[in-house]
Amino acid sequence: AMILPGISGAYLLLILGFYPTLTDILHRLKDGDINFNDVKTVALFGLGCALGITGFSKILRWLLGNYHSPTLAVLCGFMIGALRRIWPFQLDLTPHTESLKLKHYENTWPTQWGAYEFQCVGVLLMGFAAVVILEWISVRRHQSPTPAA
Repeated sequence: AMILPGISGAYLLLILGFYPTLTDILHRLKDGDINFNDVKTVALFGLGCALGITGFSKILRWLLGNYHSPTLAVLCGFMIGALRRIWPFQLDLTPHTESLKLKHYENTWPTQWGAYEFQCVGVLLMGFAAVVILEWISVRRHQSPTPAA
């Protein structure tokens, strides 16, 4: 996930539902509460990351070299599809549950607009503007000047 544009490893772990499990294990290891299953899980996760980055980077390079536009379309689709997991307007369906692993949320639209909702829209607009501005700068940099006759 670290080699995909716009997707971090923690974000992917959150989407897959493995983030709380892995962070719980790391907190226990930090506190000295070490057991074999936790060490095995972290070791296998690390091995999977190393193999995944090595293999997937080669596959992604080949796909971008041979099928640039369709590959970008699929990657954009993955990112858009993953947005439902981090949707900022969620209804807590299990308010009395404290454990993050056991909580369930439902995505909703805001019924009232307060500071939080306006901040979310503001961040969305700033992100959109940043992408448009960076693309504009990139296009201007790569335009070759016309030779004088």
